[in-house]
Amino acid sequence: MPNKVKYKKVILVDSQYQTDGHAPYKILADDYEYYVLKLPKNQADLISIQKEVICSELLKVWEIVTPNYLWLKLSEVLIKENNIKLPVFNYNFG
Repeated sequence: MPNKVKYKKVILVDSQYQTDGHAPYKILADDYEYYVLKLPKNQADLISIQKEVICSELLKVWEIVTPNYLWLKLSEVLIKENNIKLPVFNYNFG
């Protein structure tokens, strides 16, 4: 049985990793732990992230070790302050 997904609120965007892919953000959450925030760049990316979540849960069922994940809530204020570009989708996952 899959575990209930944890939710955390982002309180600080620390930095952005410059990569050839998603360019994720290092963030501080309300539990005062640092996490890596991976945002979708487009509709296809969003579907890929959804597939990663499903695969992660299947791997856990099969007792194959996989990194944990959680959902991070990013406020409008932090999005604007850090000039984070979010794509607009015609639907949301969850």
